[in-house]
Amino acid sequence: MEKKYMLHAIELAKQGLGYTNPNPMVGAVIVKEGRIIGEGYHHKCGELHAERNAFASLTESAESADLYVTLEPCCHFGRTAPCTDAIIEHRIARVFIGSTDPNPKVSGKGAKILRNHGIEVIENVCKEECDELNPVFFHYITQRRPYIVMKYAMTLDGKISTRTGKSKWITGEEARKHVHRLRARYAAILCGIGTVLADDPMLNARIPGAHQPIRIVLDSCLRIPVSSKLVMSARDYKTIIVCSKINSNKNALEELGCEILCLPGADGRVDLHALVEELGKRQVDLCRLAGLTECGICCEIMKDDGTMMRTPELFEMSQKHELVFITIKDLQDYLRRNEMHMKREACAKLPTVYGDFQICGYVNDITGEHHVALICGDISDGENVLCRVHSECLTGDVFGSGRCDCGDQLHTAMQMIQKEGRGILLYMRQEGRGIGLINKLKAYELQEQGRDTVEANVELGFAPDLREYWSGAQILQDLGVKTLRLLINNPSKIYGLEGFNFKIVERVPIEIAPGKFDRKYLKTKQEKMGHIFKSITFENKN
Repeated sequence: MEKKYMLHAIELAKQGLGYTNPNPMVGAVIVKEGRIIGEGYHHKCGELHAERNAFASLTESAESADLYVTLEPCCHFGRTAPCTDAIIEHRIARVFIGSTDPNPKVSGKGAKILRNHGIEVIENVCKEECDELNPVFFHYITQRRPYIVMKYAMTLDGKISTRTGKSKWITGEEARKHVHRLRARYAAILCGIGTVLADDPMLNARIPGAHQPIRIVLDSCLRIPVSSKLVMSARDYKTIIVCSKINSNKNALEELGCEILCLPGADGRVDLHALVEELGKRQVDLCRLAGLTECGICCEIMKDDGTMMRTPELFEMSQKHELVFITIKDLQDYLRRNEMHMKREACAKLPTVYGDFQICGYVNDITGEHHVALICGDISDGENVLCRVHSECLTGDVFGSGRCDCGDQLHTAMQMIQKEGRGILLYMRQEGRGIGLINKLKAYELQEQGRDTVEANVELGFAPDLREYWSGAQILQDLGVKTLRLLINNPSKIYGLEGFNFKIVERVPIEIAPGKFDRKYLKTKQEKMGHIFKSITFENKN
Protein backbone atom coordinates (compact mmCIF):
# COMPACT_ATOMS: atom_id res chain seq x y z
CA MET A 1 0.00 0.00 0.00
CA GLU A 2 2.82 2.40 0.83
CA LYS A 3 4.24 2.02 -2.68
CA LYS A 4 0.82 2.48 -4.28
CA TYR A 5 0.23 5.89 -2.67
CA MET A 6 3.80 7.09 -3.20
CA LEU A 7 3.65 6.16 -6.90
CA HIS A 8 0.44 8.18 -7.12
CA ALA A 9 2.25 11.14 -5.49
CA ILE A 10 5.02 10.79 -8.09
CA GLU A 11 2.50 11.00 -10.94
CA LEU A 12 1.04 14.14 -9.37
CA ALA A 13 4.51 15.67 -9.07
CA LYS A 14 5.17 15.18 -12.79
CA GLN A 15 2.37 17.62 -13.59
CA GLY A 16 4.69 20.43 -12.50
CA LEU A 17 7.30 19.57 -15.14
CA GLY A 18 8.73 22.75 -16.66
CA TYR A 19 6.98 25.09 -14.23
CA THR A 20 8.60 24.56 -10.83
CA ASN A 21 12.20 25.50 -11.73
CA PRO A 22 14.34 26.22 -9.82
CA ASN A 23 12.24 24.42 -7.24
CA PRO A 24 11.83 20.62 -7.32
CA MET A 25 8.77 18.75 -8.55
CA VAL A 26 6.88 17.37 -5.55
CA GLY A 27 3.64 15.45 -5.10
CA ALA A 28 1.66 14.74 -1.93
CA VAL A 29 -1.21 12.41 -1.07
CA ILE A 30 -3.21 12.33 2.20
CA VAL A 31 -4.72 8.94 3.10
CA LYS A 32 -7.17 8.15 5.90
CA GLU A 33 -8.56 4.69 6.60
CA GLY A 34 -7.52 3.50 3.15
CA ARG A 35 -9.09 6.46 1.34
CA ILE A 36 -7.39 9.38 -0.41
CA ILE A 37 -8.88 12.50 1.19
CA GLY A 38 -6.51 15.07 -0.29
CA GLU A 39 -3.80 15.36 -2.92
CA GLY A 40 -1.73 18.04 -4.57
CA TYR A 41 1.52 18.94 -6.27
CA HIS A 42 3.83 21.95 -6.54
CA HIS A 43 2.43 23.87 -9.51
CA LYS A 44 4.93 26.67 -9.96
CA CYS A 45 7.92 28.29 -8.28
CA GLY A 46 6.68 30.85 -5.76
CA GLU A 47 3.31 29.15 -5.26
CA LEU A 48 2.15 26.71 -2.58
CA HIS A 49 4.12 23.53 -2.04
CA ALA A 50 2.60 20.11 -2.67
CA GLU A 51 1.71 19.48 0.97
CA ARG A 52 -0.24 22.73 1.33
CA ASN A 53 -2.04 22.13 -1.97
CA ALA A 54 -2.98 18.67 -0.68
CA PHE A 55 -4.35 20.16 2.55
CA ALA A 56 -6.28 22.75 0.52
CA SER A 57 -8.06 19.90 -1.30
CA LEU A 58 -9.12 17.95 1.82
CA THR A 59 -12.58 16.40 1.75
CA GLU A 60 -12.52 15.82 5.53
CA SER A 61 -10.29 16.38 8.54
CA ALA A 62 -6.71 15.11 8.16
CA GLU A 63 -6.36 14.33 11.87
CA SER A 64 -4.69 10.89 12.34
CA ALA A 65 -4.25 10.52 8.57
CA ASP A 66 -1.10 9.50 6.66
CA LEU A 67 0.78 11.86 4.34
CA TYR A 68 2.80 10.53 1.40
CA VAL A 69 5.20 13.11 -0.04
CA THR A 70 7.90 12.57 -2.67
CA LEU A 71 10.38 14.99 -1.05
CA GLU A 72 11.13 15.77 2.59
CA PRO A 73 8.81 18.59 3.77
CA CYS A 74 10.46 22.00 4.04
CA CYS A 75 11.02 23.44 7.51
CA HIS A 76 12.14 26.99 6.71
CA PHE A 77 10.46 30.18 5.53
CA GLY A 78 10.73 30.64 1.78
CA ARG A 79 8.05 32.10 -0.45
CA THR A 80 5.62 30.06 1.63
CA ALA A 81 5.56 29.05 5.29
CA PRO A 82 7.21 25.76 6.36
CA CYS A 83 5.23 22.72 5.28
CA THR A 84 6.19 21.06 8.56
CA ASP A 85 3.99 23.66 10.31
CA ALA A 86 0.99 22.70 8.18
CA ILE A 87 1.56 18.98 8.80
CA ILE A 88 1.71 19.54 12.56
CA GLU A 89 -1.34 21.83 12.55
CA HIS A 90 -3.43 19.22 10.68
CA ARG A 91 -2.42 16.54 13.22
CA ILE A 92 -1.09 14.08 10.67
CA ALA A 93 -0.18 10.75 12.31
CA ARG A 94 2.44 9.41 9.89
CA VAL A 95 4.52 10.90 7.11
CA PHE A 96 6.00 8.72 4.36
CA ILE A 97 8.92 10.46 2.60
CA GLY A 98 10.44 9.46 -0.74
CA SER A 99 13.59 11.59 -1.16
CA THR A 100 15.58 13.42 1.49
CA ASP A 101 15.90 17.08 0.51
CA PRO A 102 19.60 17.81 -0.25
CA ASN A 103 19.07 21.51 0.50
CA PRO A 104 21.13 22.24 3.65
CA LYS A 105 18.23 24.33 4.98
CA VAL A 106 16.06 21.21 5.04
CA SER A 107 18.16 18.05 4.78
CA GLY A 108 17.08 15.84 7.68
CA LYS A 109 15.72 18.81 9.63
CA GLY A 110 12.17 18.51 8.27
CA ALA A 111 11.89 14.87 9.33
CA LYS A 112 13.43 15.66 12.72
CA ILE A 113 10.92 18.44 13.46
CA LEU A 114 8.02 16.13 12.64
CA ARG A 115 9.39 13.40 14.91
CA ASN A 116 9.90 15.93 17.70
CA HIS A 117 6.16 16.66 17.48
CA GLY A 118 5.23 13.02 17.88
CA ILE A 119 4.66 12.28 14.20
CA GLU A 120 5.94 8.95 12.92
CA VAL A 121 8.23 9.42 9.90
CA ILE A 122 9.04 6.64 7.42
CA GLU A 123 11.79 7.60 4.96
CA ASN A 124 13.08 6.30 1.61
CA VAL A 125 9.72 5.00 0.37
CA CYS A 126 10.18 4.45 -3.39
CA LYS A 127 13.38 6.46 -3.00
CA GLU A 128 14.84 5.62 -6.42
CA GLU A 129 11.66 6.64 -8.26
CA CYS A 130 11.37 9.85 -6.19
CA ASP A 131 15.04 10.74 -6.75
CA GLU A 132 14.50 10.42 -10.51
CA LEU A 133 11.91 13.20 -10.38
CA ASN A 134 14.43 15.93 -9.67
CA PRO A 135 17.90 15.38 -11.18
CA VAL A 136 18.06 19.08 -12.10
CA PHE A 137 17.27 20.27 -8.57
CA PHE A 138 19.53 17.74 -6.87
CA HIS A 139 22.41 18.60 -9.22
CA TYR A 140 22.10 22.32 -8.69
CA ILE A 141 21.74 22.11 -4.90
CA THR A 142 24.69 19.76 -4.46
CA GLN A 143 27.01 21.11 -7.17
CA ARG A 144 25.82 24.75 -7.42
CA ARG A 145 25.82 24.42 -11.20
CA PRO A 146 22.77 24.26 -13.46
CA TYR A 147 21.78 21.13 -15.29
CA ILE A 148 22.77 21.21 -18.97
CA VAL A 149 20.90 19.48 -21.77
CA MET A 150 22.15 19.11 -25.35
CA LYS A 151 19.82 18.50 -28.28
CA TYR A 152 21.47 16.46 -31.05
CA ALA A 153 19.90 14.59 -33.94
CA MET A 154 21.53 11.99 -36.20
CA THR A 155 20.56 8.97 -38.24
CA LEU A 156 21.30 5.41 -37.14
CA ASP A 157 24.38 5.39 -39.37
CA GLY A 158 25.79 8.53 -37.76
CA LYS A 159 24.68 11.21 -40.28
CA ILE A 160 23.19 14.60 -39.48
CA SER A 161 22.05 15.46 -43.02
CA THR A 162 22.23 14.25 -46.60
CA ARG A 163 25.49 14.57 -48.55
CA THR A 164 24.26 17.73 -50.24
CA GLY A 165 23.03 19.25 -46.99
CA LYS A 166 19.59 19.82 -48.53
CA SER A 167 17.65 17.59 -46.11
CA LYS A 168 15.11 19.50 -44.07
CA TRP A 169 14.64 17.02 -41.24
CA ILE A 170 16.06 13.67 -40.22
CA THR A 171 13.71 13.39 -37.24
CA GLY A 172 10.04 12.50 -37.05
CA GLU A 173 7.12 14.73 -36.16
CA GLU A 174 7.02 13.64 -32.51
CA ALA A 175 10.74 14.35 -32.09
CA ARG A 176 10.25 17.84 -33.50
CA LYS A 177 7.36 18.47 -31.11
CA HIS A 178 9.60 17.33 -28.28
CA VAL A 179 12.21 19.92 -29.27
CA HIS A 180 9.66 22.70 -28.94
CA ARG A 181 8.56 21.40 -25.57
CA LEU A 182 12.20 21.55 -24.49
CA ARG A 183 12.54 25.11 -25.76
CA ALA A 184 9.47 26.14 -23.79
CA ARG A 185 10.88 24.45 -20.70
CA TYR A 186 14.37 25.97 -20.74
CA ALA A 187 15.45 29.57 -20.38
CA ALA A 188 17.94 29.91 -23.22
CA ILE A 189 19.02 28.17 -26.41
CA LEU A 190 22.46 28.44 -28.00
CA CYS A 191 23.61 27.57 -31.50
CA GLY A 192 26.55 28.30 -33.81
CA ILE A 193 26.63 30.50 -36.88
CA GLY A 194 26.90 27.41 -39.08
CA THR A 195 23.39 26.36 -38.06
CA VAL A 196 22.07 29.85 -38.76
CA LEU A 197 23.63 30.02 -42.23
CA ALA A 198 22.51 26.52 -43.18
CA ASP A 199 19.00 26.43 -41.72
CA ASP A 200 17.94 30.04 -41.02
CA PRO A 201 16.12 28.91 -37.84
CA MET A 202 13.81 30.87 -35.56
CA LEU A 203 14.86 28.98 -32.39
CA ASN A 204 11.55 29.82 -30.73
CA ALA A 205 9.04 27.54 -29.01
CA ARG A 206 6.12 26.98 -31.37
CA ILE A 207 3.60 26.19 -28.67
CA PRO A 208 0.71 28.61 -28.03
CA GLY A 209 1.37 30.68 -24.90
CA ALA A 210 4.76 29.08 -24.29
CA HIS A 211 7.68 30.80 -22.61
CA GLN A 212 10.22 31.86 -25.25
CA PRO A 213 13.92 31.20 -24.57
CA ILE A 214 16.70 33.75 -24.97
CA ARG A 215 18.43 33.02 -28.31
CA ILE A 216 22.23 33.10 -28.22
CA VAL A 217 24.31 32.72 -31.40
CA LEU A 218 28.08 32.08 -31.42
CA ASP A 219 29.24 34.07 -34.46
CA SER A 220 32.98 34.82 -34.32
CA CYS A 221 33.07 37.12 -37.36
CA LEU A 222 29.52 38.58 -37.22
CA ARG A 223 28.52 36.82 -40.41
CA ILE A 224 24.87 36.49 -39.47
CA PRO A 225 22.74 38.00 -42.28
CA VAL A 226 20.57 40.95 -41.30
CA SER A 227 17.82 39.27 -43.32
CA SER A 228 17.93 36.08 -41.23
CA LYS A 229 14.86 35.09 -39.21
CA LEU A 230 16.78 35.47 -35.97
CA VAL A 231 17.74 39.06 -36.69
CA MET A 232 14.40 40.07 -38.19
CA SER A 233 12.58 38.81 -35.09
CA ALA A 234 15.08 40.13 -32.52
CA ARG A 235 12.67 42.81 -31.34
CA ASP A 236 10.15 40.10 -30.47
CA TYR A 237 12.56 37.55 -28.95
CA LYS A 238 15.63 38.43 -26.88
CA THR A 239 18.63 37.69 -29.15
CA ILE A 240 22.34 37.87 -28.25
CA ILE A 241 25.05 37.55 -30.90
CA VAL A 242 28.44 36.65 -29.40
CA CYS A 243 31.46 37.42 -31.59
CA SER A 244 35.24 37.56 -31.34
CA LYS A 245 35.72 40.50 -33.70
CA ILE A 246 33.56 43.56 -34.40
CA ASN A 247 32.90 44.54 -38.00
CA SER A 248 30.60 46.85 -39.94
CA ASN A 249 27.56 44.59 -39.35
CA LYS A 250 27.39 45.53 -35.67
CA ASN A 251 25.39 48.76 -36.04
CA ALA A 252 22.85 47.21 -38.39
CA LEU A 253 22.32 44.23 -36.09
CA GLU A 254 21.88 46.45 -33.06
CA GLU A 255 19.41 48.69 -34.90
CA LEU A 256 17.30 45.59 -35.58
CA GLY A 257 17.22 44.67 -31.87
CA CYS A 258 20.16 42.27 -31.45
CA GLU A 259 22.58 42.57 -28.56
CA ILE A 260 26.24 42.21 -29.60
CA LEU A 261 28.78 40.78 -27.17
CA CYS A 262 32.44 40.64 -28.27
CA LEU A 263 34.57 38.03 -26.47
CA PRO A 264 37.68 37.14 -28.50
CA GLY A 265 39.35 33.82 -27.73
CA ALA A 266 42.06 31.59 -29.18
CA ASP A 267 42.26 31.08 -32.96
CA GLY A 268 39.79 33.87 -33.61
CA ARG A 269 36.91 32.01 -31.94
CA VAL A 270 34.57 33.10 -29.19
CA ASP A 271 35.96 32.47 -25.71
CA LEU A 272 33.22 30.33 -24.13
CA HIS A 273 34.70 30.55 -20.65
CA ALA A 274 34.82 34.34 -20.97
CA LEU A 275 31.19 34.29 -22.12
CA VAL A 276 30.04 32.70 -18.88
CA GLU A 277 32.30 34.91 -16.76
CA GLU A 278 31.19 38.05 -18.57
CA LEU A 279 27.54 37.27 -17.97
CA GLY A 280 28.33 37.06 -14.27
CA LYS A 281 30.19 40.40 -14.24
CA ARG A 282 28.02 42.47 -16.54
CA GLN A 283 25.71 44.96 -14.93
CA VAL A 284 22.81 43.91 -17.12
CA ASP A 285 19.61 42.53 -15.67
CA LEU A 286 19.02 39.77 -18.21
CA CYS A 287 16.17 38.47 -16.13
CA ARG A 288 14.29 41.77 -16.39
CA LEU A 289 14.98 42.08 -20.11
CA ALA A 290 13.91 38.52 -20.84
CA GLY A 291 11.07 38.32 -18.35
CA LEU A 292 12.53 35.12 -16.87
CA THR A 293 13.41 33.86 -13.42
CA GLU A 294 16.52 31.94 -14.42
CA CYS A 295 18.83 31.35 -17.35
CA GLY A 296 21.08 28.62 -18.61
CA ILE A 297 22.41 27.50 -21.97
CA CYS A 298 20.47 24.27 -22.23
CA CYS A 299 20.97 21.38 -24.62
CA GLU A 300 20.50 17.64 -24.47
CA ILE A 301 23.79 15.76 -24.07
CA MET A 302 23.68 12.15 -25.24
CA LYS A 303 25.87 9.19 -24.33
CA ASP A 304 27.49 7.00 -26.98
CA ASP A 305 24.56 4.57 -26.82
CA GLY A 306 22.09 7.33 -27.74
CA THR A 307 20.52 7.75 -24.30
CA MET A 308 20.53 11.03 -22.45
CA MET A 309 23.30 11.68 -19.93
CA ARG A 310 22.23 11.86 -16.31
CA THR A 311 23.64 13.86 -13.44
CA PRO A 312 26.80 11.82 -12.71
CA GLU A 313 27.91 11.74 -16.38
CA LEU A 314 27.16 15.45 -16.85
CA PHE A 315 29.08 16.36 -13.72
CA GLU A 316 32.04 14.29 -14.89
CA MET A 317 31.95 15.99 -18.30
CA SER A 318 31.74 19.48 -16.79
CA GLN A 319 34.78 18.79 -14.63
CA LYS A 320 36.73 17.31 -17.52
CA HIS A 321 36.14 20.35 -19.73
CA GLU A 322 36.28 22.91 -16.89
CA LEU A 323 32.81 24.19 -17.74
CA VAL A 324 31.26 26.88 -15.57
CA PHE A 325 27.60 27.86 -15.73
CA ILE A 326 25.41 30.56 -14.27
CA THR A 327 21.67 31.20 -14.25
CA ILE A 328 19.59 34.24 -14.95
CA LYS A 329 18.52 34.11 -11.31
CA ASP A 330 22.15 34.39 -10.28
CA LEU A 331 22.39 37.59 -12.36
CA GLN A 332 19.08 38.86 -11.04
CA ASP A 333 20.05 38.29 -7.42
CA TYR A 334 23.46 39.87 -7.96
CA LEU A 335 21.88 42.94 -9.55
CA ARG A 336 19.32 43.40 -6.83
CA ARG A 337 21.79 42.94 -4.00
CA ASN A 338 24.77 44.81 -5.42
CA GLU A 339 23.35 47.60 -7.60
CA MET A 340 21.17 50.31 -6.13
CA HIS A 341 18.10 50.91 -8.27
CA MET A 342 15.90 52.65 -5.67
CA LYS A 343 16.69 56.37 -5.84
CA ARG A 344 15.66 58.60 -2.92
CA GLU A 345 14.12 61.71 -4.48
CA ALA A 346 12.58 63.66 -1.58
CA CYS A 347 12.01 63.62 2.19
CA ALA A 348 9.65 65.75 4.31
CA LYS A 349 7.86 65.82 7.66
CA LEU A 350 4.45 64.13 7.69
CA PRO A 351 2.20 64.73 10.71
CA THR A 352 -0.64 62.18 10.83
CA VAL A 353 -3.57 61.31 13.09
CA TYR A 354 -1.36 58.57 14.53
CA GLY A 355 1.69 60.76 15.15
CA ASP A 356 4.58 62.33 13.34
CA PHE A 357 6.51 60.58 10.59
CA GLN A 358 9.11 61.52 8.03
CA ILE A 359 8.08 60.54 4.50
CA CYS A 360 10.71 59.69 1.89
CA GLY A 361 9.88 59.11 -1.77
CA TYR A 362 11.81 56.59 -3.89
CA VAL A 363 11.82 55.90 -7.64
CA ASN A 364 12.77 52.54 -9.17
CA ASP A 365 15.07 53.54 -12.05
CA ILE A 366 14.27 50.30 -13.91
CA THR A 367 10.46 50.31 -13.79
CA GLY A 368 9.77 53.96 -12.94
CA GLU A 369 7.54 52.88 -10.03
CA HIS A 370 7.21 55.19 -7.02
CA HIS A 371 7.36 53.89 -3.44
CA VAL A 372 7.44 55.67 -0.08
CA ALA A 373 8.88 55.04 3.36
CA LEU A 374 7.28 56.44 6.52
CA ILE A 375 9.93 56.74 9.24
CA CYS A 376 9.14 57.18 12.90
CA GLY A 377 11.70 58.21 15.51
CA ASP A 378 15.44 57.63 15.47
CA ILE A 379 16.47 54.54 13.50
CA SER A 380 20.04 55.67 12.90
CA ASP A 381 21.57 52.68 14.70
CA GLY A 382 19.68 50.35 12.34
CA GLU A 383 19.09 47.79 15.09
CA ASN A 384 15.84 45.91 15.81
CA VAL A 385 13.78 48.28 13.67
CA LEU A 386 10.06 47.50 13.68
CA CYS A 387 9.00 47.44 10.02
CA ARG A 388 5.84 46.91 8.01
CA VAL A 389 6.05 46.27 4.22
CA HIS A 390 2.58 47.22 2.97
CA SER A 391 1.40 46.77 -0.62
CA GLU A 392 -0.89 49.44 -2.01
CA CYS A 393 -4.63 48.75 -1.86
CA LEU A 394 -6.67 51.73 -3.05
CA THR A 395 -10.01 50.16 -2.15
CA GLY A 396 -8.95 49.17 1.34
CA ASP A 397 -6.44 51.89 2.27
CA VAL A 398 -8.44 54.86 0.91
CA PHE A 399 -12.07 53.79 0.60
CA GLY A 400 -12.21 51.52 3.64
CA SER A 401 -13.30 48.42 1.71
CA GLY A 402 -14.66 45.59 3.85
CA ARG A 403 -13.59 42.99 1.27
CA CYS A 404 -10.05 42.87 2.70
CA ASP A 405 -8.10 43.73 5.84
CA CYS A 406 -5.58 45.95 4.03
CA GLY A 407 -6.75 49.33 5.33
CA ASP A 408 -6.98 48.06 8.90
CA GLN A 409 -3.50 46.52 8.60
CA LEU A 410 -2.05 49.81 7.32
CA HIS A 411 -3.50 51.90 10.11
CA THR A 412 -2.77 49.30 12.79
CA ALA A 413 0.85 49.15 11.62
CA MET A 414 1.18 52.93 11.84
CA GLN A 415 -0.22 52.82 15.39
CA MET A 416 2.09 49.96 16.41
CA ILE A 417 5.15 51.77 15.03
CA GLN A 418 4.17 54.99 16.83
CA LYS A 419 3.64 53.08 20.07
CA GLU A 420 7.10 51.55 19.63
CA GLY A 421 8.48 55.06 19.18
CA ARG A 422 10.60 54.12 16.17
CA GLY A 423 10.16 52.11 13.00
CA ILE A 424 9.51 52.11 9.26
CA LEU A 425 6.42 51.58 7.14
CA LEU A 426 7.18 50.87 3.47
CA TYR A 427 4.25 51.62 1.16
CA MET A 428 4.86 49.66 -2.04
CA ARG A 429 3.00 50.41 -5.28
CA GLN A 430 1.84 46.85 -6.01
CA GLU A 431 -1.93 47.17 -6.32
CA GLY A 432 -3.94 43.96 -6.30
CA ARG A 433 -0.96 41.72 -5.40
CA GLY A 434 0.80 43.09 -8.46
CA ILE A 435 -1.97 42.81 -11.10
CA GLY A 436 -3.02 46.48 -11.05
CA LEU A 437 -6.20 48.31 -10.08
CA ILE A 438 -8.42 47.50 -13.07
CA ASN A 439 -7.52 43.83 -13.02
CA LYS A 440 -8.21 43.79 -9.29
CA LEU A 441 -11.69 45.14 -9.95
CA LYS A 442 -12.18 42.41 -12.56
CA ALA A 443 -11.11 39.92 -9.90
CA TYR A 444 -13.77 41.40 -7.60
CA GLU A 445 -16.37 40.64 -10.28
CA LEU A 446 -15.24 37.02 -10.41
CA GLN A 447 -15.30 36.79 -6.62
CA GLU A 448 -18.92 37.90 -6.70
CA GLN A 449 -19.55 34.90 -8.96
CA GLY A 450 -18.11 32.52 -6.35
CA ARG A 451 -14.34 32.45 -6.96
CA ASP A 452 -11.96 33.10 -4.13
CA THR A 453 -9.18 35.68 -4.46
CA VAL A 454 -6.63 33.15 -5.73
CA GLU A 455 -9.02 31.55 -8.24
CA ALA A 456 -9.98 34.99 -9.58
CA ASN A 457 -6.36 36.00 -10.23
CA VAL A 458 -5.62 32.69 -11.95
CA GLU A 459 -8.75 32.90 -14.12
CA LEU A 460 -7.60 36.33 -15.27
CA GLY A 461 -4.33 34.76 -16.38
CA PHE A 462 -2.13 35.85 -13.46
CA ALA A 463 -0.24 34.02 -10.74
CA PRO A 464 -1.92 34.28 -7.31
CA ASP A 465 0.74 36.79 -6.25
CA LEU A 466 2.99 38.81 -8.59
CA ARG A 467 4.53 41.10 -5.97
CA GLU A 468 8.28 41.49 -5.55
CA TYR A 469 10.01 42.86 -2.48
CA TRP A 470 13.61 43.46 -3.56
CA SER A 471 12.85 47.14 -4.15
CA GLY A 472 11.62 47.39 -0.55
CA ALA A 473 14.80 45.66 0.60
CA GLN A 474 16.90 48.25 -1.24
CA ILE A 475 14.98 51.06 0.49
CA LEU A 476 15.69 49.44 3.87
CA GLN A 477 19.37 49.24 2.94
CA ASP A 478 19.35 52.92 1.99
CA LEU A 479 17.83 53.74 5.39
CA GLY A 480 20.65 51.90 7.14
CA VAL A 481 18.64 49.01 8.58
CA LYS A 482 20.80 46.24 10.04
CA THR A 483 18.27 44.07 11.89
CA LEU A 484 14.51 44.30 11.72
CA ARG A 485 11.39 42.96 13.34
CA LEU A 486 8.88 42.41 10.56
CA LEU A 487 5.17 43.14 11.01
CA ILE A 488 3.89 40.35 8.81
CA ASN A 489 1.51 37.44 8.33
CA ASN A 490 2.73 36.61 4.82
CA PRO A 491 5.97 34.56 4.68
CA SER A 492 6.49 35.46 0.99
CA LYS A 493 7.69 38.88 2.13
CA ILE A 494 10.32 37.22 4.31
CA TYR A 495 11.62 35.38 1.22
CA GLY A 496 11.66 38.59 -0.79
CA LEU A 497 13.73 40.38 1.84
CA GLU A 498 16.27 37.61 2.39
CA GLY A 499 19.86 37.87 1.19
CA PHE A 500 20.34 41.60 1.67
CA ASN A 501 22.65 43.37 4.11
CA PHE A 502 20.26 43.12 7.03
CA LYS A 503 18.73 40.35 9.09
CA ILE A 504 15.13 39.60 10.04
CA VAL A 505 15.27 38.75 13.74
CA GLU A 506 11.55 38.48 14.55
CA ARG A 507 8.16 38.08 12.90
CA VAL A 508 5.60 40.29 14.66
CA PRO A 509 1.97 39.26 13.90
CA ILE A 510 -0.46 41.89 12.67
CA GLU A 511 -3.78 40.05 12.66
CA ILE A 512 -7.12 41.75 12.02
CA ALA A 513 -10.25 39.91 13.12
CA PRO A 514 -12.48 38.84 10.19
CA GLY A 515 -15.38 41.10 9.38
CA LYS A 516 -18.67 40.44 7.64
CA PHE A 517 -17.24 40.57 4.11
CA ASP A 518 -13.61 39.44 4.36
CA ARG A 519 -13.89 36.09 6.17
CA LYS A 520 -13.49 34.04 2.94
CA TYR A 521 -10.70 36.34 1.79
CA LEU A 522 -8.67 35.77 4.96
CA LYS A 523 -9.38 32.03 5.01
CA THR A 524 -8.12 31.78 1.41
CA LYS A 525 -4.94 33.65 2.33
CA GLN A 526 -4.34 31.17 5.12
CA GLU A 527 -5.16 27.99 3.18
CA LYS A 528 -3.84 28.84 -0.28
CA MET A 529 -1.19 31.49 0.26
CA GLY A 530 0.40 30.26 3.46
CA HIS A 531 -0.46 33.27 5.65
CA ILE A 532 0.09 32.62 9.33
CA PHE A 533 -2.77 33.34 11.73
CA LYS A 534 -2.55 32.42 15.39
CA SER A 535 -5.42 34.37 16.91
CA ILE A 536 -7.87 34.34 13.99
CA THR A 537 -10.37 31.50 13.71
CA PHE A 538 -12.95 30.94 10.98
CA GLU A 539 -15.73 29.07 12.76
CA ASN A 540 -19.17 29.98 11.44
CA LYS A 541 -20.91 32.58 13.55
CA ASN A 542 -24.53 32.13 14.60
